[in-house]
Amino acid sequence: MFGFKFNGVHSSSFGLVMQSKNRPILPEPKIIIEDIPARNGVYDFSESNPYGHIMYKEREVSVDCKFVNKSIVDLRKNARKIAAWLALSEGKLIFDDEPCVFYLARVSNRIDLEHQISKIGSFTIVFTCRPFAYSVVTSGDIPSYGDGLYYDDHAFYGGNNVFSVTGYKTFNVVNYGTYVKPIIILDGTFDNVLITYESKSLQYLQQGSGVLSIDCEKNRVTKDGLNVINYISGEFFELVSGDNIMEISGTNLDCNLYFVFNYLYF
Repeated sequence: MFGFKFNGVHSSSFGLVMQSKNRPILPEPKIIIEDIPARNGVYDFSESNPYGHIMYKEREVSVDCKFVNKSIVDLRKNARKIAAWLALSEGKLIFDDEPCVFYLARVSNRIDLEHQISKIGSFTIVFTCRPFAYSVVTSGDIPSYGDGLYYDDHAFYGGNNVFSVTGYKTFNVVNYGTYVKPIIILDGTFDNVLITYESKSLQYLQQGSGVLSIDCEKNRVTKDGLNVINYISGEFFELVSGDNIMEISGTNLDCNLYFVFNYLYF
């Protein structure tokens, strides 16, 4: 029987049986419209942002659970353990029937310990999740099968988006999911390095060697752990679904180039 894992602990650890769940196939889009009296229809500004596509709200996932306990004493003990488990902050939520992805979730409803758990023995958990599901394997990593991952499960994993650079190079960053902002890592020598992607570019305006990390999601740039964002010029990248053709150039380029991200799925 299927269950779920939250913050690294499986529901079966508490004798819980997952009876049903409401898992929306899509998060709710952020629709921004303006209704003008002297115009037919409306103005739709939903895609009027720097990235040119619709953004999404958090999604809610509801899970109905029931206890399987030997006695009322066991039920009371487990009830408090469950309360402590669910009271944790945002964590990974993984369902047994979808082990190749996780949601970043937190519990957002009030569960009555005395009435719902102790007397009725069943309750509903409402998880508020970030809009997308994340792949359990990061781009560039070779997956280790087992613990829920298996061959021919129709999910795409890592092993891509790692490049050896010894001069000017054209390369393709493959994104199997929806829009995502990667971490770009250069490890080696990268004097005045320039990465271009469509109409955008990122340049490190210094001579450098070591490890340069460009986090496009958090707008953060470090070199060997130190903040160097003042030496970066250009725009942070967002990858589209599919192929992303890029170019890299610079002086004395001799490094490994990594694009690190979890694939995002609806």
